[in-house]
Amino acid sequence: MAKGMKAHEACVQVTTETFKKHSRVVFDGDGYADSWPIEAAKLGLPNFSSTPKALIGADQETIYTRTKVMKADECNARINVALENYIKTKQIEAKCLVMMSGAYFEPAAQQALARMGASQAAAKTKVTTRKIERLAALLETIGSSAEKMEGQLAHEESDLKKEATFMDDVVNVTMAEMRVAADELEGLCTPEEWKLPTYSEMIFIQHE
Repeated sequence: MAKGMKAHEACVQVTTETFKKHSRVVFDGDGYADSWPIEAAKLGLPNFSSTPKALIGADQETIYTRTKVMKADECNARINVALENYIKTKQIEAKCLVMMSGAYFEPAAQQALARMGASQAAAKTKVTTRKIERLAALLETIGSSAEKMEGQLAHEESDLKKEATFMDDVVNVTMAEMRVAADELEGLCTPEEWKLPTYSEMIFIQHE
């Protein structure tokens, strides 16, 4: 435009040049599809699949310092604060799950096992046998996951990036194991045995 080109023509030219330069990374499909990370890798794009990976892997400093929005130290400080918040949040979530395991999940499984054991004593069936075996396996998974989390919560790193990565790669996996087992356990327990609100109860808890 400084050379006399009209605004519309300048926009078209800049847009065309930009698209040609970056067309290899243009994607208009489903970014949540399982195929997209594979496609992104083919295009040479990074895939930051979690908060710590994004905070650690993405170069935030360059754009902020180049545009004079923040200095390098300010960028790093913001990253450290975000990492610390992530770590503390995950620690709270893990401690909560450990508590729920001992106070709710395991007692519910034990009560359901006692009920099914009494049923087997009265009339043994293959279906009940399978349910008992599955309940026992779920109880073992929940109990072992709680023990693992207690040990993982004692883990400490002086480096925030390493600690956040540990929470992301290790603690999250253990939490997911317990979550899957607890969800399945809920379906095998009676309302009297399952003391926590069910999903349907939480949805309609404020509505009769």
